[in-house]
Amino acid sequence: MRRVYFVSRDGWTFMNIFRRLAPAVWPDGDAPRAVYLCLSRAAAFLASRPALDPETIARLPRPAHEAPTLLSCFSPFGLAAAEIAATANSQGIDSVDAELTGDLEAHPRVVCLAGDDKLRALAAGRAETMHQNLACYLERMGFFTAGRAALVDIGWTGGTQASLAEAYAARPDFPELSGFYFALRSGWRSRETSRSRMEPIVADGDRPAYHGQAAFSFLHGLESLCPAPHGTVVGYAQAEQRGEPIFMAESHPVRQAERRNAPTIAAVQAGVMEFAARYAGAVWLFGIGADDALPFARSVLSRLARHPAADEARRMLELVFSESFGAARAAPIGSAAPSPDAPLAQRLTGLIRRRHRQAAWGRGVVAAYRLPFVGFAYAVGGAYKLLSQTVAAPIAPASEKLAANAPDAGDAWTEDLWTAELERELEVRFADALAAHRRNAETGTLDPLAVPVTWRDHLIDEAANLVVDAALALSGRRPALADGLPLSKRLRAWWSATKRRR
Repeated sequence: MRRVYFVSRDGWTFMNIFRRLAPAVWPDGDAPRAVYLCLSRAAAFLASRPALDPETIARLPRPAHEAPTLLSCFSPFGLAAAEIAATANSQGIDSVDAELTGDLEAHPRVVCLAGDDKLRALAAGRAETMHQNLACYLERMGFFTAGRAALVDIGWTGGTQASLAEAYAARPDFPELSGFYFALRSGWRSRETSRSRMEPIVADGDRPAYHGQAAFSFLHGLESLCPAPHGTVVGYAQAEQRGEPIFMAESHPVRQAERRNAPTIAAVQAGVMEFAARYAGAVWLFGIGADDALPFARSVLSRLARHPAADEARRMLELVFSESFGAARAAPIGSAAPSPDAPLAQRLTGLIRRRHRQAAWGRGVVAAYRLPFVGFAYAVGGAYKLLSQTVAAPIAPASEKLAANAPDAGDAWTEDLWTAELERELEVRFADALAAHRRNAETGTLDPLAVPVTWRDHLIDEAANLVVDAALALSGRRPALADGLPLSKRLRAWWSATKRRR
């Protein structure tokens, strides 16, 4: 396997980490080629030429905290809001923004709109155009000559990879594709094919494990911290222009909202790269592998997602999360919390009023309101949820998957000058955003997210883990905790840190 494709935009951070670690992992210089692939879930889905019918619409992924509308249901098929609204009005439907309830596949408005011949023809034409233009771009990136290739993305359903396979797997030159993801939700195996395999590294929704599962309560936060400094890919130029990717305009309201995240993203990504550099040194000196580091990574993730410090939570809740699959939109991850000096009763009332259960990160809202024992109760509740599930075998080490895919490198990789040109063009086109990232990181405009965690935060975290550990041990399902650091190590680390602060 000689090519690793990092899918935009979240793959930007993973690609930079890969390039920082590659010299330590492959000291002989034989590292796979890292290629930044300008791709989006929306573009890949449309390129798969989906059928515009109620069954397909009902299967579309959508945020759990948002009710579907006609606009969100039909936009993924390449249809503009004005086109959807005009067709709806001609069918006697007055609003495309009204919430749809019940079974979408049998919903009268969905069935009516999906049956419009003109709308179906328009969607089919857009899908065919996207299919051809994306194929041109993939050919330029050497995708169809890869033989065996890896695809790296943050997650969460494997939908982009599945759409690629559905769109082009009939081609004899479609590569044997192995997707590696930070986390994948339950049900991802149903999207695999014989030539398109997937592997979740940190969290697997099909294998309940206490620490790794924390990722699924923090998806919006993780995704908001990883993106490249450019807008999402909305399409590709015609074939005669070599499939040049088209990005969301910087003047688009969603893109302008995203740019408010820049200072926090700069601080976090600077910290990530600093840690990656130190980790690379440890890899080179001690031969540390991914299987050695994963328990620590999952434990840190669990602590941040479930028991964040109040300052961490406030900063993360201010981030804007954007969604470009269908109708593009952006909104803060959570609501601002009241003053920590406010009376407890007022904070509790405010918490309920803001309907934290519908927030994208409920634990963060609890932490921002400085209600640590509510967070403790959440952790105990999480233990009971875990007990109600069947705990499967431990997560397979990532090295086993790599070893299984590594033997055959396929066609020898030749330098793709256009790839280098594209990366240079990205740096030129988004020079202002990149400069702002670097300036914020270097001048300390915003401190990194290494917010000091108080003894109380540690105490709540460890108390919750003790309860979870005891409950799992009594039920005979303790292996579910094995994906993180052993409890005794966490306790010793916390006690040592407490003594140092004294």
